[in-house]
Amino acid sequence: MFEEKTFDTILNEMLSMIPDNVDRREGSMIYDALAPCAFRLAEAYAALTELSDALLPTKAKGDYLEALGALWNVTREPATYAKLYLKVTPTTLKISTGTRFRVGTYLYTVESAETEEGVWCICAEEAGTGPSVSSGTALPVTYVPGLQSAVVTGIKEAGKEKEDETHFRNRVLQAAVSVRFGGNKGDYVAYAKTFEEIAYARVQPAWEREDGKILLEVLKNDFEYPDEALITKIQNAICPDENGEGNGMAPIGHRVIVSAPELYICYCTVAYSPEQGANIQTVSSAIYDALKQHIMEKNKKWESGEIMTLIPQELANVVRGVDGVASVSSVNINSSMDSVQTNLLLFLQGVSYVQN
Repeated sequence: MFEEKTFDTILNEMLSMIPDNVDRREGSMIYDALAPCAFRLAEAYAALTELSDALLPTKAKGDYLEALGALWNVTREPATYAKLYLKVTPTTLKISTGTRFRVGTYLYTVESAETEEGVWCICAEEAGTGPSVSSGTALPVTYVPGLQSAVVTGIKEAGKEKEDETHFRNRVLQAAVSVRFGGNKGDYVAYAKTFEEIAYARVQPAWEREDGKILLEVLKNDFEYPDEALITKIQNAICPDENGEGNGMAPIGHRVIVSAPELYICYCTVAYSPEQGANIQTVSSAIYDALKQHIMEKNKKWESGEIMTLIPQELANVVRGVDGVASVSSVNINSSMDSVQTNLLLFLQGVSYVQN
């Protein structure tokens, strides 16, 4: 707002008011007297610019953006902790809650025993996506008498990073322009998100559907599918029996179906050359993770209903950035080199690899 109010501009304005018969050169008494004032004024204008930006959701950052989001009951999604399956030998060994293990560079704490004998749930001590490893040897930090081996066999709950600025800003802006009232789209989306597990929601109006019912699609964090129990819980709260009698949150006459979203299944085939000496299994796993992350970024447009485009050449560039990949000749989607355009939720079913 006050970008033009720089130190030089302010100082020149001050000096222009001094009579011509007074020495105004740098180092003169009048110059040295005015320069500190101009500097302080420039700082004040910079602070005013920062303050004015902090009041606008299009420009605010960090804590200021979170404060604006609170005005519309929109909060930034925090980073979460990964939970992994840990299999120990012997399987009859009992491990105390709080026992610590190291997998790679990350530390984990035992939370509980799983139903399968010898399998335990361990929770990362550091939030974020980094500790979400699907395999690896676990080394005990706490001494465990009788322990022969411990390995990670899978991910129970993937950790996620703190919601980035761009995505959070878009949600704040959407909430600011979306008036929640009487069963409109904003009302259903906002209500769905009052359930702690739900992070994303999308509404398809009745007139776009053959059955004449409103479709409310919901997703958990990291675009995970909600289970049937959660779907039923939300359905009963909004529109029990889908009958439109107004026994739930939905107004009388609104017949609402709550569902997980329809998927667009993607199966990729990657033709690449590994670097000499690279571990093929490690590289293949890293390629899968990179493609999955790229598709997850695309899915951030799902909630708004925007068309998402998945381009084979773009996926090839993603693979080229993976450690251990020397070159990539092609990446196809569902046995085709054509781009995919859809507003359905993208889902990476699997990846096959062809080594050149």
